[in-house]
Amino acid sequence: MKDMQVRSALFLAFCIMVILIEICYSRGIGVEFAYTGIIIKFSFSRLLVTVIFLISFFFSSCFLIEESILSFINDFLIVFSVIPTCCLWPLDASVNVEAIVYCVVYWTIFESLIILISWYNRKKNRGNGNRNISKNVPYLKIMPFIVLIIISFSFYMAFRYGKGIRLLLFKDTLNVRLALRNITIPAIVRYPYIILGGAILPIMTQYGFSVRRKWIVIMSLISSYLLYSINGMKGWILFQGISIVLAVLLRKSKWCMPRRVSLLIALGGDFLWGLSYFMYRAFANKWLLSYMHRAFTVLAQIHYYNFDFFSKHETLWFRESILRFFWESPYEEKTPLIIGHMYFNSETMNCTNGMITDAIANLGAFGVLVFPLMIVCIVGILANNLDKYRSAFSYTIVFVLMNQLVNTSFFTNLITGGYIFVLIAIWIVENKKLSKNTKRDLRRKSIYENGIIKKNP
Repeated sequence: MKDMQVRSALFLAFCIMVILIEICYSRGIGVEFAYTGIIIKFSFSRLLVTVIFLISFFFSSCFLIEESILSFINDFLIVFSVIPTCCLWPLDASVNVEAIVYCVVYWTIFESLIILISWYNRKKNRGNGNRNISKNVPYLKIMPFIVLIIISFSFYMAFRYGKGIRLLLFKDTLNVRLALRNITIPAIVRYPYIILGGAILPIMTQYGFSVRRKWIVIMSLISSYLLYSINGMKGWILFQGISIVLAVLLRKSKWCMPRRVSLLIALGGDFLWGLSYFMYRAFANKWLLSYMHRAFTVLAQIHYYNFDFFSKHETLWFRESILRFFWESPYEEKTPLIIGHMYFNSETMNCTNGMITDAIANLGAFGVLVFPLMIVCIVGILANNLDKYRSAFSYTIVFVLMNQLVNTSFFTNLITGGYIFVLIAIWIVENKKLSKNTKRDLRRKSIYENGIIKKNP
């Protein structure tokens, strides 16, 4: 497929996803999950606003942004955040006009900054082409030592804070998570444990595939399962599955281009939404529909419930985030749990979320202006470092870190979400590669100076 055909196909895939989510939410999710407070109330005027905004957004993403890792990050956020958030505008009665305005402002600032960065990069790199792009990730000789530490730590955590090696089914994970709330894990091991399970291990699996070291893949999968058995985080196992799928699908270099990977993800989303609705209507099976709801539209609902909550209550000003060590939260209970109680009628639901929720909860209306700038900064740095490696390795990193960004707060993503660690790891890998190139150049220079090989005239 030519570049313009891929862009057009991606635009169409985004539009199909909007239609499928609208159908699933109004005829499936709104019926089966009405007990959580969902009230379906269709508005034609809001539908018109949704269509105009999303088509404009899709057009700018597909046709105004240069193909790069940055464009892939933008497309990823469209699938996992922009579309689910905007699809609720014409359907959900909990969405008020003020919330829609905040969303439009937030995403318009974000997309405008992404376009400006893309244009700047295109102008800066004009004439260079893809000359600096490599699909090879160098192997680090220190990896056996790193893997040994990780597998040892995983076994320690599983036996110290879990129940050792056990079979944990997905249906039992809720009880495990509730039991874990009564266990105090010291910060010195809690933070490495979270970073490992949620970010490092899926990336390490992909690294093993990239450098063709199967033992790294096997050790990573074992460690991931051991950590999953402690807290029942299904997402950690899902990340490993996605890492393996990307390794298989992107073996052919022609599919490693960012737009094509975006197209694969968008088409995969279309397929899953269509399949979930078909299973629900044809077989009265809501398993996949409920999972899609939890992964996509619940996060969108949390945005609007936070809009409503913080329009009536005090803003956090990061007192449940990086400033919690200096100032106490104005609430006796963490606000994600309060949101779960008030809006989802659940005593156990922890409504953590990122992006717009993070902006509103911590800075109010001002956050809608500030947070897009902050997010574009970290996204731009990540894209600039990963654009050298357009392979399954880079796309796995983006998938893990951007999923953390969508689901957790900004500073949580930086620290325990693995963002800073990944940048350090990329720096180490890049310096390793530069070191090898420098040694090779010095060796060639020595050969030339000794007259063993004559230089070309």
